[in-house]
Amino acid sequence: MPTQSGLPASRIASIEVDFSGPLWRYAVCGSSDVWLKLSKHYGNERRTCSVALGHPGSGQNVRRNRYDQRISECPLTFDDGNSLPRFKIFSRANDKFCLAHIKVRTENGQSFYYDFNEFFDSQTADIPLISERSLSASAHQIANLHCPNSGCPLADVFVYDIQVPSDYYCSVNLNCKFVTSTGLRDSDNGFVCMESAGFYGLPKYCCQSSGHHGIDHCDDVVPRNNPPRNNRTTEAELRLGPFGTGPNINGHPLSGRPFTATGPFAKISIKTMPFGSYQATTIVKGIKTESNNGRIQTFGMHEYDTADVSELIVPQGEHISGVKLSYERFIVQLGFVTNTYHQLGPVGRSVSRSEAVPRNIDSGRTLISIEGDLVNFEGTEIMTRLKFTFAEPNQRGGGQNGGGQRGGRQSGGG
Repeated sequence: MPTQSGLPASRIASIEVDFSGPLWRYAVCGSSDVWLKLSKHYGNERRTCSVALGHPGSGQNVRRNRYDQRISECPLTFDDGNSLPRFKIFSRANDKFCLAHIKVRTENGQSFYYDFNEFFDSQTADIPLISERSLSASAHQIANLHCPNSGCPLADVFVYDIQVPSDYYCSVNLNCKFVTSTGLRDSDNGFVCMESAGFYGLPKYCCQSSGHHGIDHCDDVVPRNNPPRNNRTTEAELRLGPFGTGPNINGHPLSGRPFTATGPFAKISIKTMPFGSYQATTIVKGIKTESNNGRIQTFGMHEYDTADVSELIVPQGEHISGVKLSYERFIVQLGFVTNTYHQLGPVGRSVSRSEAVPRNIDSGRTLISIEGDLVNFEGTEIMTRLKFTFAEPNQRGGGQNGGGQRGGRQSGGG
């Protein structure tokens, strides 16, 4: 369907976010320090505005209008043609919350919205809002679309990533009960696709209940019962995290310096340190990595540090396909799994919250980067908020461990 043109771009007048709970019986939907980030691309430049949503409880409807300083000072303008707003909702305290609906209105009366299906997590993906007027103008065409009689139930369809850029924007057809595929050229599949000349991105959908011929099973693309986090997933790449909340000072997360260790990796050394009032707990302070081409990178430790350092060597001809970690504010245990399921580590002591990343290890993928923050806490720089990116062996340097000589160095300090 063609995108409808209408009123010119206008500044934000109000936002409304409904934190109604999902149908998950065990979910505790209250959260703290929740923020909404709106963004827009001007050519290759991305500009953002952030609005505090406070500490919403289950079922609370949070409203902010032009009298809120952050809205009145936001210079971004949006329209329902080719300038749709993108948004992300997240808890800076990393508390999980429930979402039902978001609506944004502009000063000249344009409305944008997004509906969530049983969302329960600490942050959404970066998603474009849908124009109410454009969909209303296409209501007659949408009503005449045929719905499939079987497939993935509408309530089980989730957005797990965004493909940018794209010439189309697609959404589920709320008149249908099932979705059979996500193909742009497929007909009567339970989707509505509209032309998009803007920098919006095409949502990628998965089915929570099971896999179908034309739509992925969510277990195959994201961890089970963990709808969109800060994941960046393409056919060749899978990015998971962050893990570790980082410390809070008076209820506010302590910011840190971002770092990226680039692989694939031939060797990873892990430095631990005592932590806590009586130093009875051990946490992971930093890492030193050696890539297949010999490049050394250190973060949260020194290159030639040997005290409390464990060296994990990837066997010749193998590559890292999974991560085992345990974490709270900081990482307390960290290890890796190769494509032959050889265990490297783990280093440190496990706590109650531990994960395998990804949940179902794919030996065909290689760990190509480790990202995180270096936080200066009580006079010591410690790494936290780790993210892991996996790729197929023929993508972005992913591949077998071919060894190599040591090359350039990058240090994150210690």
